[in-house]
Amino acid sequence: MVREEHFTGLTCRFAAGGLAFSEWIGAAEREAECLDLGDTFGEVAERLKPIASRAPLQVVVNPREPSVSELRRILRAGQKADLPREAIAVDHGLGRRYIRRWGVEPPSGVYAEGQPLVVVGFFDGVPIGYVGMQMVALRISDLRQVTALCKLALIYVLPRWRGQGFSMDFSVACSWIAQDVVSAAYRAMPAGWRLEAVLTADYESEGGERVALQVGEGMQYRLDVLRESGPRKSVIVGGVEMDAGY
Repeated sequence: MVREEHFTGLTCRFAAGGLAFSEWIGAAEREAECLDLGDTFGEVAERLKPIASRAPLQVVVNPREPSVSELRRILRAGQKADLPREAIAVDHGLGRRYIRRWGVEPPSGVYAEGQPLVVVGFFDGVPIGYVGMQMVALRISDLRQVTALCKLALIYVLPRWRGQGFSMDFSVACSWIAQDVVSAAYRAMPAGWRLEAVLTADYESEGGERVALQVGEGMQYRLDVLRESGPRKSVIVGGVEMDAGY
């Protein structure tokens, strides 16, 4: 259903059969996207001021380097060095390798296609953490509905880099990715059908909760824009269902 042409003009690309994403997230992006930090733009800017001068984070989906095994080694070594008693399994959101293709499951009433993503953050060229997530498009023929599903597995930032707003940068990047899949599904789905979105996550920390809420709000924003000004008037645009909590 979702193809390369459905990502034209979006932040994500659909390259070599799979999602590709590489962006820098800095002060301007945080200020534009994290509007719920205050009631006014001035309040948002004031809340973000302590990290405004910090260099941007480069966020890359399924990077060429490091490999998953090397990323796992870097994270485990950093955790052991700085917070050896931390109980978090750093590889909870990692598989054995990066899945670089958007896969399709055989139709069975619910047609599912999607891709697991490892969203890696690089600061000064060094990986400092990641988000494990999966984007899925569900085509439910009986309901004449397409559901854009975002599954968040884990956000992990190395202990020495915490408290500097990096989880906020990850939240912006993951929100952009989820929003783009919503837009691609909207462009690809049959006329006269309904578009919905679902976000699932299990919170393990306030940082993880923040990422999930930012992604859910971003998906809702994109749906609102499509409902109000999207060119496909025959498509019924719904909302976001959140299935997340501690």
